[in-house]
Parts: sequence; structure tokens; C-alpha cells
Amino acid sequence: MWAISSSGTNTTMQQKIFSAIFFSCVSLLVVANIALLVVLESSLQTQAFSSLKQEASSLKSRLDTLITQPTPSPYRISIIAANGKVLYDTHSDISQDEDHSQRLEIQNALKNGQEQSVRYSDTLKRDMLYFASKAHLGDEVVVLRLALEKSTIEDLFVQFLPYFGLEFLGCLFLSFAMAKILTRSIIAPLQSIKIDNLSKIPYDELKPFAQKVRNEHRLVKNQLKILKQKQSQILLLAQNMSDGFLLLNKRGKILLANKKAQAHLGGALQSIYESKDTFFLQKTLFLLSRFKTQRSTPQTLEFAHKECEIIFGPIYSKKKFKGMMVLVRDLSAQKKAKMLQRHFSANVTHELKTPLTAILAASEMISNNLVAKRDFSEFVGKIEREAQRLLAMIDEVLKLSFLDEQRDLSHTLPMQKLHLKTIIEDVLERLKLIAQKQHITIRTKLLDCTIMGNAELIENLVYNLCDNAIKYNKPKGLVHISLYKNDDKVVLEVRDSGVGIPKDSQARVFERFFCVDKGRSKQLGGTGLGLSIVESVAQYHNASVNLQSKLGEGSTFSVQFVG
Repeated sequence: MWAISSSGTNTTMQQKIFSAIFFSCVSLLVVANIALLVVLESSLQTQAFSSLKQEASSLKSRLDTLITQPTPSPYRISIIAANGKVLYDTHSDISQDEDHSQRLEIQNALKNGQEQSVRYSDTLKRDMLYFASKAHLGDEVVVLRLALEKSTIEDLFVQFLPYFGLEFLGCLFLSFAMAKILTRSIIAPLQSIKIDNLSKIPYDELKPFAQKVRNEHRLVKNQLKILKQKQSQILLLAQNMSDGFLLLNKRGKILLANKKAQAHLGGALQSIYESKDTFFLQKTLFLLSRFKTQRSTPQTLEFAHKECEIIFGPIYSKKKFKGMMVLVRDLSAQKKAKMLQRHFSANVTHELKTPLTAILAASEMISNNLVAKRDFSEFVGKIEREAQRLLAMIDEVLKLSFLDEQRDLSHTLPMQKLHLKTIIEDVLERLKLIAQKQHITIRTKLLDCTIMGNAELIENLVYNLCDNAIKYNKPKGLVHISLYKNDDKVVLEVRDSGVGIPKDSQARVFERFFCVDKGRSKQLGGTGLGLSIVESVAQYHNASVNLQSKLGEGSTFSVQFVG
């Protein structure tokens, strides 16, 4: 809707339009009534003069009788000689009357035949209406003058006032109703205007304004769209940061916190002034707002049994402190990575040392002629087996190292559309002889599913899962391989009827060089790196690996890919 549709502005506009119409009507009504009163007064006065004239005409023919036989009359009747002497007066003693020759109505009546005027009477001490007419009393020229008190007309005028009052109140009510109706009729088309459809404008005068509003609306809409896109980008960036990110206003209220920050801070993640665990944030916020420093020293603190590094970044606008950004970095993960790296290095050294020691021992015995000819082939075979084991281990270590490097450097290997069914069938063809040698039956139920991935890595994943299922199975055991879709996921499931994995070891099977049964693993040529490679390849492809196992009954490994 238009801005005028908001309650405050709409009411103001309605009030202004209503007031303009109503007060215009009232003003016109007042002017009309004043004019009407003036006309009424003038009309009453004209009517009074007309009555005086008629009365004067009827008295001219009987002036003699009037003097000798006065008759009652509502008017003051005077007969005045040409020299100004009062010959007859119904309302005063003629002996006391002064000379009337200077009276204007007397002079004009003698000159023009008749005259009318309104003036103050010195004799009666009030305003009077006078009508004077030239007449003859015998042979003498006289002036017949009739007078009427002006208060008589005013009394008549007052009698009309109640009617005028009722008329004014009625017109006032009609003006109010008309102003209401007109205001609604003017506002209603404006209220029907919608901001997204300014083509229908009820008034031509509003079209330029509507065009400006349309242009501004488009501009604001585009800018808002850009801001929303940038906000989404910032939120997406913040949510996918490897470190925790907090955005605080100057009062310590948390405006934004990504998932990592929630994981690091846990229960302390609320308005920092409501948490006892975030006193350092309160203190830093106070110092940054007061001293307006641009940088702060990183601090190392412990949250939820995690060692974290906290980095602060103040936000200023026009030299005013507005809030701060907080970066929370989990140092425990780095420490764990360093510890795993040291552990891995130690394991690699140990695991490589074992076959090398066996190779060196056997080769020294052969070179020193300490091996009987009948045992010579056995020692050579041992050297070959240990060398192959060493090569296999080095190959798998290099694979893991390569995957770690790709993940750490955010490199992307060539990805393509892969048919998992074809890859599984190729791997099983390679493992067919090993399975037959151990009398293992392989059953498959494969749906033709495709994923985006690196062919070599996916083949390694499938090979290690199937190889483990065969190696660690019981004699005449069963391996069942399934490939199917579950909603939008592609699931590879490898189930064996082997020895199974104890519950306390299931969480560690993906650790590097971890073996549930080291003796059997060594006997079968295992390196303890197969499942680590499986997990690394799965992570690289944003897939998840799940394990279900029961000791003595077998294990099931399932990998869920995004289809």
C-alpha cells in the first residue's frame, strides 16, 4: 500500500481533508447567513419605509381633519411648515419643538417632493426611520413627516433569529456529514493503490508522484535484494568457517554466532552480560569501547574442556564504537592433530622397521653362509614376503599422505560421473582368486547407481572394504555386497560373516595402524591402514562411513554417498 495507508499518515491526511472541507462549508455558511441577515434587515427597513409612504399618501388628503381630530397611529406623525415650524406632532409638545428647517429630510422633501432617512432623534433620544412628503394644508405648503422607531424593526429582526439559529445548526450538521462523505470518497481511491501496481492511479495529479515512487521502489527493491544476497553470502561464509565467529553489539548482545562458535562456547553462548563464563568478553568489550583501540592481544582460554584462542576485532563507525567481532579457534584440534602426527610417525617408523629388520636379518644370514641350502628358498621367500609387505605399507602410507595433503591444501582431484556397479564388479574380479583360495562365497545385489568422484580413490575404497571382508572372514564364510539408493543417498554396504570386532575396539578401527588382532593381521599381510584410507576417501567425497559389528557374527560397513 501507499505510505498514506499507514495509520499515522492516513489519519493526518483524512483530518486535513476533512478540516479543509468542513471549515470551508462553515465559512461559506457563516458568510451566507451574515449576508442573509443584512438582506433581511434591509428588507425590513425597506418594508417599513414602504408602509410609511403608504400611510403618508393616505393622510395627505385629510391633513385638516388630522389636526383637528387626531387618531391613534403606530407612527409618529408630524406636520412641519416650510419655515421649519412644527404645526402638528403626535409624540411631542409643538411648543417645545425646535426649528426643523435644518433637518435633512425636511429640506429634501420640500426640494424633491419626498425624502426618507434613518437618523438619531434628538427629541425622542433614539434612532428613527423618517419619511417626509411635500403636502398642502389649505394654501400653505407643508411637509408631512412620518417616523417609526428603528427598535421596531430590530424587534422583528430578533424574532427571526431562532429560525436562523436552527437553520445554521442544520447546515452545520449537513456540512459535517458532507465533509465526512467527501473525505472518504477522496481517500478511498488512494487507499486502493498498491505499491506493486502503480499503473492504476485515480488522480492525474498523482501520476508524476507515482512515477517517482515507482522508480524509488525499484531502486530500494534492487538495493534490498543486493543487501540480502550479501547478507546470505556473509552468513554462509560465517557458518562454513573452520573457526568460531561471533558478532556482538556495543551492549554485548550476540547478533551472529556460527555453528563452530556454538560448539566451542556451549552454554556460555548468550548475551555476554548474562554469562559468568564470559567475563573476559565483558572486560574486552568495555576496554575497546572506552579506549577505542584498533587491536587486542589474542587470549588463550578454556571452554567446555576445550583450549581456545580468542581474537577480538572492534567495529567503529564515525569514530563511535558499535560492537566487536570475536574469532574463536579450537587449539585442542591442533594439539590432537600434532599428537596424531607424532603417533603416526612413530607407528610408521615401527611398522617399517619390522619388515626391514626381518629382511636385513635374513639377507645377513644368507650373505654370511649361515643358511643351509635346503632352507635357502624359505629365507628368500621370507625376504620377498616382507619386501612386498613393506612396499604395500609404503604405498598405503603414501596414499594417506596424498589424501591429507589434498585436504589440507584444498586441492581438487579430477571428478567425474562414476558407475559404482562397474567399479565394484572390477574389484571383485581382482579379488576372485583370493576369495576362492579361502573358500569365501561372494554375493552381490547391485543397483546401477552413479556418483561424482575420483575413479582411483573410489576403487581404493571399494577394494579395501571388500579385501578386509574376505581376509577377516571365517573359512567358507559369506560376503554380501549391496548397492542401493536411500532417498537422495547412494549406499554401498559390505557385510561379512567373519570374526567381528569387539565393542571397545569399534571406535578405533579407522585409526592408522590400528589392528584388532595384530597377530592375524600380520599373518594375512595387513598393514592397519586399509580402513584409514576408506575413511579419508569417504571424507574427501563428503560421504560417511558407518560400522555395525558383533563379535563372532561378522561386521557390516556402509558408505553413504551423495547421489
